[in-house]
Amino acid sequence: MSTLNELKAIAEYHKKQFVAAEQKMEEQTSEFEQRVIAFETREAYKDKWKEAIEDGLIHNVQRILEECYDAFLNEGEMGAEFVEKAKMKIGDIDSPEWQNFTLEVIENLYKKGSFLEEDGSFDTFECTAGGCDEVTWYVAEAIILQEAEWA
Repeated sequence: MSTLNELKAIAEYHKKQFVAAEQKMEEQTSEFEQRVIAFETREAYKDKWKEAIEDGLIHNVQRILEECYDAFLNEGEMGAEFVEKAKMKIGDIDSPEWQNFTLEVIENLYKKGSFLEEDGSFDTFECTAGGCDEVTWYVAEAIILQEAEWA
């Protein structure tokens, strides 16, 4: 049976590990956000683009991609060849491959003007009623297939 001091030492060790893990996650999230922020180079749009990211653009695209994930890996729905390519390209959710895939999808959506609104603001893809989920699907699918038309 452990003494109280041993249990306290174990708890303290795990608290330190938890804090270190949280700091690493924050660093990775910040780095990812900075890479997405860097897509916008037009001075007139930089602040609005950064605001859209702060308002959840990255999270919203990730959510849409997570909703596509099972379908992308379903041979009955997508076919064996597509699923094999998808497994190699997207990896597991939250894996480094997944993060790179998500970044590539956001970059392609950005380059195609999918986020830019007529008034100069940016759609954060929070509401999918306008078809942003379908556009995200098509871009993700093209990236997996490495089709030049979209990717």
